[in-house]
Amino acid sequence: MATRMSHATEVKRVLEGRDGRKLAQLMDLQDEAMRHAMANGSKGSTMAELRLIDENLQETFALLYETAQLLQARNTKLAYETLVNALGPFQRAFREDEDAWLVKPMHRMVKNLRSVAEACDAVPNGMQEKTNNMADAGAQMMKCFAVSIQAQHNRSKKLAALFIVNELFKVYFKLNTLHLCKNLVRAVMAPTFAKLEEFPMAQRVTYMYYVGRLSVFEEKYKDAEEQLEFALAHCDKGAVKNKRRILQYLVPVKLGRGHVPSMDLLQKYQLYEYTDLVGSFKCGSMQAFNQTLLQHQRKFIASGTYLLLEKMKLVVYRTLFKKVHQVHTKMVLEGAEGRGKSTQISMEMLKASLDWQRVSMDLEEIECLVSNLIFQGYIKGYLSHQKRTLVVSKQDPFPHLFEVAKSSY
Repeated sequence: MATRMSHATEVKRVLEGRDGRKLAQLMDLQDEAMRHAMANGSKGSTMAELRLIDENLQETFALLYETAQLLQARNTKLAYETLVNALGPFQRAFREDEDAWLVKPMHRMVKNLRSVAEACDAVPNGMQEKTNNMADAGAQMMKCFAVSIQAQHNRSKKLAALFIVNELFKVYFKLNTLHLCKNLVRAVMAPTFAKLEEFPMAQRVTYMYYVGRLSVFEEKYKDAEEQLEFALAHCDKGAVKNKRRILQYLVPVKLGRGHVPSMDLLQKYQLYEYTDLVGSFKCGSMQAFNQTLLQHQRKFIASGTYLLLEKMKLVVYRTLFKKVHQVHTKMVLEGAEGRGKSTQISMEMLKASLDWQRVSMDLEEIECLVSNLIFQGYIKGYLSHQKRTLVVSKQDPFPHLFEVAKSSY
């Protein structure tokens, strides 16, 4: 079992070897070794052992140990404040060291900051006053980001930046301050920022996942599809949960662009909220679509995909009316419609299909819906208000959704 003295001795050894990966592990406030160390041994012996190392890192670890103790005592408010104080000396150590071995420890400090801020904000009001440390954590992380990108003489130190950007994304999405994400994207796209290809693939996948979600929010669905597809294609094969998170956004985006996922895919990643939705999407069942949307409304709103799925109602209407056209054409060819034309579909016939789906609309509302479908490119044709008839094109009256998406999404 680790003690404060043994932990400090290990820190000293790792510092002498300049092992950044191991040092980052020793700085993990959620690590069992750190917790055991804080519960065993005296503070004085620990400080005596640490006195021999770099002054800035000595101060950093002294404050980290204090933070760990405060977390054990469930004083999360003071723990967060102490951890913020530890950032200053660590940033100085990072800035002053000529090598890049402190990149991993920088990542750990940022992760510590987010986790402690989250724990602090989660404390019930009855135990201590309500705080909003996540917002402050975002500001503190920006200071770490600035230190990393300002590394003039060592390009490898700049590779600390993308990980920090991803942590900031997590903060901003949790706080629903997505407008702040745009500044991060601009920074990453700046010519002074290292090329994305230089960063580890895991960090690039995370970045593309959040940028893809941001594109969904901004209704840039073509960009979202490309970004989320990159994240899915390069995600670790065994990371099933991460793939599921990506697909929660990629599936509705691809639906909107005319690509219907297989049921096997939805079952494999337990995306059960989309199975009925996809079924109604394919067969044009407005009733089933509305029921599924209502059933999973909270989940879709929380994920930010509800408005995108709402827009797909037009696609379901388009599929339903396409089936009406197919039935109408068959009836004309068989002579059941008398002298009717296959390209002319009455509003009454469309209303009958909607009534069958338990969608209540009068003829004026249906005309408005059809006009919108024509305007959006889902139907080729025109509306004869005088005859209350939809006149569709003889050639490709219901274009493939992918073709429509190219111009509208």
